[in-house]
Amino acid sequence: MTMDDRSKYLFQRYLDNICSPKEWEELMGILENDEVLGNLFDETWNKNHGQINLQSSSPREHIRQAILERPKSRKPKKLLYYGLAAASLFGLFVLFQLISSNFRSFNSPVQKPLIQIADVDPGYSRAMLITGSGKKINLESLKINESMDLAGLKLHKLAEGWIKLETAADLYNQSLQNVIQTPKGGEFRITLSDGSEVMLNASTKFTFPARFSPQERSVSILGEGFFDVKNKDRAGKPQAPFVVHTLNHDVRVLGTAFNIQSYPGQSKDFTTLIRGVVKIGINNKEGKVLHPGEQAMVSTLGDIRVNKVDLEEVTAWKEGLFLFNDKPLEVLMEEISRWYDVDLLYVGKRKALELFGVYSRKKSLKSLLSNLEQTGKIKFEMLSNQNIKNKERRVTVRIKYL
Repeated sequence: MTMDDRSKYLFQRYLDNICSPKEWEELMGILENDEVLGNLFDETWNKNHGQINLQSSSPREHIRQAILERPKSRKPKKLLYYGLAAASLFGLFVLFQLISSNFRSFNSPVQKPLIQIADVDPGYSRAMLITGSGKKINLESLKINESMDLAGLKLHKLAEGWIKLETAADLYNQSLQNVIQTPKGGEFRITLSDGSEVMLNASTKFTFPARFSPQERSVSILGEGFFDVKNKDRAGKPQAPFVVHTLNHDVRVLGTAFNIQSYPGQSKDFTTLIRGVVKIGINNKEGKVLHPGEQAMVSTLGDIRVNKVDLEEVTAWKEGLFLFNDKPLEVLMEEISRWYDVDLLYVGKRKALELFGVYSRKKSLKSLLSNLEQTGKIKFEMLSNQNIKNKERRVTVRIKYL
């Protein structure tokens, strides 16, 4: 029996409350090794929860820190050492039970029991408009060529299916801010009152005023959008600078086309220039100028890095495609999660896996995942909680590296 097997054996006897005094003393000596202590926890956790890859903020790390961060005397007495070791062991047991219970109850990424499902439909054009006065309009429900007058805003649904916005003549408050929000599994295209076009990707919030000021056309975005900004109005006169605010930076333009990705939870924002010139700034400070084909990565700490990128890959989503050139699987799965409105559950140890290919966003999820499985390095399973009463239907994609 190896030392690792012996420690597991002794620890299990301790949990079962059948550990003899001699075995307990032996276990105290083994637990002086921090690696053994961590392995014991991993073994116990995985036995109860399966091989789930827990991140640094996982219960394991919190428990290990609580156990191991104790003052160490240079020359501890034997009795004191055993007391500390026993406290650590008891803490491991108690904290494991408490946090394990809480983890199962509150932090489980899926609802059980789950059932396998055949397929998931792709996303489609849909969005919600929330006016500055608080009124909500389901833009998907508007009919082609239908118009609607709201306080300070006029809507018209074009034959192509997107919305054209105009400032209403009866505008009573220029400071009104409107919001167009796409859900997971949705996208939408709009034409602003200045003639600029914006296409919003899934799970995106776009905020704009009922009327732009003469000094600056200011909007904000949380998510991803493609902008085609007009530098002249319908009469051919130059328009004010166009500024897009994101979580971490501002993009100042005159007339140009560019893509912005700024989702919550991302460590970086990405602005990619298609044509024209834009200036990337942070907190109204002078930033960096982008030229066509360049992408600015802006961190939450305010660092800006500029790189050359593949423009087709960046803008593929607005053309109805997934395009990935050596894209990490986890990045691609986040895009898939937003477009098909599914949750993700990684099972087992994650591995570095980069993918290459192109696929239509109009096809079903099963078709896409089946193609990814042909790499022989990944396995997917689609599960749903739809058999649980009074629960919102959610689909979870279980991901296992091979």
